[in-house]
Amino acid sequence: IDIFVMDYVPDDEKEQAINGAISYLGVAVISGMILLMGLFMLNNRVGDLSFESIKAFYLVNSISSIDMVTGLLIMFGFGAKAGMFPLHTWLPKAYPVAPSNASALLSGIIKKTGVFGIVVIASNMFLGNKDFGLILLTFSSITMVLGAILALFSTNLKRTLACSSMSQIGFALVGLSMAVLLGEHNTLAASGSLMHLVNHSLIKLVLFSIAGVVVMNLEELDLNKIRGFGRNKYAIMIAFGIACLGIMGIPFFNGFVSKTLMHHGIVEVIEDAAHLGVNATIMTIIEWTFLATGGITIAYMTKLFVCLFIEKNKDEELQKKYDEKKNYLTLTSKIVIVGSSVILFILGSFIDLVTIPMIDSANGFFGVHESLKDVLHHHHEKIINLNNVLDAGISVLIGAFVYFVINRLLLMKDGNYINRLSPKLDLEDKVYRPLLNGIYLVLLYRSEEHTSELQSL
Repeated sequence: IDIFVMDYVPDDEKEQAINGAISYLGVAVISGMILLMGLFMLNNRVGDLSFESIKAFYLVNSISSIDMVTGLLIMFGFGAKAGMFPLHTWLPKAYPVAPSNASALLSGIIKKTGVFGIVVIASNMFLGNKDFGLILLTFSSITMVLGAILALFSTNLKRTLACSSMSQIGFALVGLSMAVLLGEHNTLAASGSLMHLVNHSLIKLVLFSIAGVVVMNLEELDLNKIRGFGRNKYAIMIAFGIACLGIMGIPFFNGFVSKTLMHHGIVEVIEDAAHLGVNATIMTIIEWTFLATGGITIAYMTKLFVCLFIEKNKDEELQKKYDEKKNYLTLTSKIVIVGSSVILFILGSFIDLVTIPMIDSANGFFGVHESLKDVLHHHHEKIINLNNVLDAGISVLIGAFVYFVINRLLLMKDGNYINRLSPKLDLEDKVYRPLLNGIYLVLLYRSEEHTSELQSL
């Protein structure tokens, strides 16, 4: 994975691309060492690292303080690959400068390997462990919210999609943390988390492919410069629109299924809070944070769609060139992109026929003991029902407020999109790099001091 990223991110050898690759390399080295320590400790405790051995060992052995440290090291090691806070800093720097095909793989596949590692330890080591579940919930909630806020403030197409990827991974990890807290009775939460990982991969495949179309034609990603490019380009407009509806969690599109299941997982934890030993008030705050972040998702995806396909560019001559550009994509590419987007609708509409069997085929890996089909049948419930649609409606209302009040009024000036986030808030540049440079200087000084002592002897 690291070799792939380092090969493709600095593809055009520009300064930003090289900096993005360096940023990823730094996080990869640090997270790799953290992960390696955790794996050594786990191997020493269990005897080997096969999933079956880990699960069998912790079925008969309780979690010790050393096991908790081991789990957290592994969680942060894999979490860096997934873009989880606080080791997410490489993500908004590497994605925008990488070629679009590489960005699609980064978002759709490579980030999922990080989540896969967290799923392994969550479902085999810590299923039912309150402490690990709450720690995972804390960092995944921050990841979910922070990614959405960064996406809302971004004025770069691929950076917005990159920060969105961070947020959506946060959603999936929130669902996973609910599955950990619920233990064996985690079917809804685990199913939602699994489905959201699949959904995110498929959605971002479409979105980054269309971003690639924009870059291929304009060699630009700034929203003010690409504004209006997609007007009357119905193939990519339809595909982008379906992907937007999917990631927003709108009924009859795939994201609605996964977000509804994860939301039900949160509600289950709230209802059983006393038995699980968690604070119901805090979990209620998590529930509303989940719904509000869904609203922010709706706002920033609406911003992208309106910018590309509804608004006209402020430069009339430039807009005229965009309107006249007919051969912006080959017929084969149009069929592939639109065909990929149709899958998102199928997964959101043919739930009983396609989606639930697909989820149940892999749910056992998440420690699920009862199929999603049986749970829904037992409760006489359908995923698309009035209550679930109303819950999604809360996010839609929040999204409308964020879009029209915050985005249109506060994040635009003289009709242009502006980024109001200060560079001083860059965690990597302001905290991590100075800290690592300081550690390096201390080590260098100690090394030189030791060398001088040896020479004097």
